[in-house]
Parts: sequence; structure tokens; C-alpha cells
Amino acid sequence: DTQPKGAQAALLVKMRWVSGGDDSDLLAIHVLAESSFAGVSPENLPARLGAHVERCVGDAARLLVAQERIRSGDPAVVVAALADKDDEIRRLAREQVRERYVRAAVPALLEMLRSPNEADRDGAIGALRALREPAAVPVLTEIAQFRDVDLMRRVVEAVGEIGGDDARAYLDFVADGHGDMFIQQMAQDALARLEPGRQHPDDDHLLE
Repeated sequence: DTQPKGAQAALLVKMRWVSGGDDSDLLAIHVLAESSFAGVSPENLPARLGAHVERCVGDAARLLVAQERIRSGDPAVVVAALADKDDEIRRLAREQVRERYVRAAVPALLEMLRSPNEADRDGAIGALRALREPAAVPVLTEIAQFRDVDLMRRVVEAVGEIGGDDARAYLDFVADGHGDMFIQQMAQDALARLEPGRQHPDDDHLLE
């Protein structure tokens, strides 16, 4: 059977505003679209393939607009994008949280830590780690599962980066009690990097 069952269309779009001069003004989106062609007759296949590529281009254009809106919008726009139904838009919003230190996003990110969507959860961990948000520590220690080594690695890295008394207590616990020597060593290394009385970064550069 030589009839195609499915196809992928991959598209990388880069755009720079006419007034832009450096890479800070460069927008780039990578889109991968999949479609099934099972049951499509040979005579209808070209039209279906064309429609598939058009959909990929349309998705890329939509995401480029969303990326610029999130990048240039105020903190409220970034926070709203964290709840968008599109996975890529949520990822773009988390990226802006990290780059612009959008502290107004903290409540939404704390809620996202409990998401069943692994990409959302891991993205929230990364954003809260970048913000060095102390309120994230108790939630991170709650969602951590000793048997999930990959999640434990992310949690230990984030908790160690955030710091504070709660972080130190948790890292002490993991360093002494985790069954995986690699995770134990990670916790010990994180403890060694913690300085007594380590403070949250100055808030002067943070967007409220």
C-alpha cells in the first residue's frame, strides 16, 4: 500500500521589524503541523497537502503576532497569556516572565506547578527559579516525588537557586534521605552554594 497515511509540515519563520537593527528585534517561530491522509484519494491528495501547508503557515503567523504582543505588552498581558489554551503561547509567556522578571505572574506560576501537563509544570519551575520566588519552595517540595528522579532533579536545582531557610531544610532532608546517590549529591552541592542569610534579588528591576 503506497498511499500516504500522514504527513508533517515544518516551518521556521523569522521576522524583523523594518526599524529593527539587531537580534533583540528578531522574532522567530518554529511550527510543526501533522495531518492524517488515510482514505484520501490520489486525485484529492495535492489539494489536501496544500491545505496542510497553508495551515502550518497560518499557525506560524498567528504565533508571531502572539509573540510580539506578549513581548511588548505590559505584565497583565504576560500573565493572561499564561492561561492561554495554546501550549506554545503559554511557553512564550513563561519565557517573557523569565526575561523580564514579571513578578505579577507568581500566583499563576504557583498554580501551574500542579498542572498535569509536564511542559507547563517544568516551565513554571524554570520561571519561578529565575524569579527566585520564596513562595515556590513549599509547593515544589510538595509536588516532588522521590521516585521521580527527573522531577527531583528539577526541584532540587530550583530550591537550591531560590534559597532561604525552607530550602535549606528540604535540601538537608534530601541529602540525607534520598536513595539515589546522584540526587543526594545534587542536594549536597546546592547546600554548599547556599549562603547564610541569602536574600531575594533587589526588586528595582522587577515588573510588578
